[in-house]
Amino acid sequence: MLISKWLALTILAMLGIATYYAVFKLLKSKTKLSGKVINVICWIVVVILCSTIAMGGTHSIYILNKDMKIESYCAIGPYSCDMGNGEKADIYPEGKQVTIVNQSDTPMYLETIVYSTSYFGAGQKGNFLPPHSMIRQYALDYYPDESPPSEIRTQGDGEWKYWLRKASETEISDHSRSTGQ
Repeated sequence: MLISKWLALTILAMLGIATYYAVFKLLKSKTKLSGKVINVICWIVVVILCSTIAMGGTHSIYILNKDMKIESYCAIGPYSCDMGNGEKADIYPEGKQVTIVNQSDTPMYLETIVYSTSYFGAGQKGNFLPPHSMIRQYALDYYPDESPPSEIRTQGDGEWKYWLRKASETEISDHSRSTGQ
């Protein structure tokens, strides 16, 4: 099942509120604990339940549609996705990776931007994303209509960010040469 990220967050918040009140009512009627202790127990139950659902049962899918706009969804379980050319592809959640689907007719490139105290740049290998295809990635931080900032505040040794942008002519020809297309 595919739902928008905002709807998923709303459902999760409502589930958390309902769980809180159900556990509160149960503990209030069945135990002699103080209101503060019951409150703490309820919040612990809600945090454990909601984080388990959010982290374990969902998968982020970013779809670049034909208008070059990103649509962000949350998939619960496997999903059959339209690739924008009449074909469908099955998406199965795998770990913490996200799936990026290019339904457009435009070749895209997923560039890795490295931010650190001693280095800024694209020096890492990116991923070519042909039209009507998909790729798995750890995150999608910057969309095609954005440009990544030249610097960000980092913790530790630095951070990697991922930018989906239109592929350059060189990247398109390099891809064609490497795949024989």
